[in-house]
Amino acid sequence: MGSTVHGPCRASLVPAMPAYFRSSANVPASTSDRNTAIRQPDCNWRSAENVRLPNATPESVRETVLAAISQDLACEVLDDGTGRIGCLTPFEYPDGDAVVVWVREMGDKMEVSDYGEGLVDQEFRSDYERGIVSDIAQRAAKVNGVAVFEGRLGTQCTPDELGESVLRVASASAQTAARIACQKPSRRKESEENEFVKLVDETLRASHVPVEREHRLQGSSGHSHRATLYIPHSHSILEPVGGHWNQVASVYTKFSDLAPVNGFKRYSLLDDRQEQPGDDVRSLLVQVSDVIAWSGHDSWLSQIQ
Repeated sequence: MGSTVHGPCRASLVPAMPAYFRSSANVPASTSDRNTAIRQPDCNWRSAENVRLPNATPESVRETVLAAISQDLACEVLDDGTGRIGCLTPFEYPDGDAVVVWVREMGDKMEVSDYGEGLVDQEFRSDYERGIVSDIAQRAAKVNGVAVFEGRLGTQCTPDELGESVLRVASASAQTAARIACQKPSRRKESEENEFVKLVDETLRASHVPVEREHRLQGSSGHSHRATLYIPHSHSILEPVGGHWNQVASVYTKFSDLAPVNGFKRYSLLDDRQEQPGDDVRSLLVQVSDVIAWSGHDSWLSQIQ
């Protein structure tokens, strides 16, 4: 299957304007429920005539908003025969990874899911921490109009509701992860992926390779991507990959979108310090990049210098 609103701590799919925002019926009357819906602003201080744009209609404003949102989505079909679609969204997890939402057919419906990325590392938590995480996920799901099922956030929808559903699930997943990060569970895994990026960065600089972190590049879809490590003089993009599936999918989608643009050299650098990445990781990334391993850095360093 081919894969940012930032969290406070952590194409063919054009989003439809959520019905949730179109109806005042969704605004709760009680104070205790104010956090579960978007409240309509008080506009008594200025008349509608004073704030209406010339020649603007509600539909034209809607189309303007949708056009802007669609530029921040990149979608790719995973080339594994399943027909799943990975959607790189404008949301981020606390570790900087983009939120990737997955879409697949389920009979006459479409399943939209984060595949559990917002609730990752549950096995490292105590029962008490899992209870807190479950409450956080349930609240985020309720606010965004999705559900928690089988350890992931998602929903089922019709094809016409796909755009809205992708954004809802992405928002819920990002919010869940950010709130979990703020809880600082005692056995939270330090981001091995971030540690690997730091190691690669330091190795490049020690070898006198000029490198930029988080360099912005625009893909063929118009989506703005962040190159984790960018070597400007050779136009090389180096993406360290720790084997985490969300990261693998994000790199796949990023490189798929950047492949037709500007002749960038694309490298997926696999972290094989402790174990070899699975064959499925290699077979996916080799479709969109040169796949290199950390253990062979003496040889690939000369390629990118």
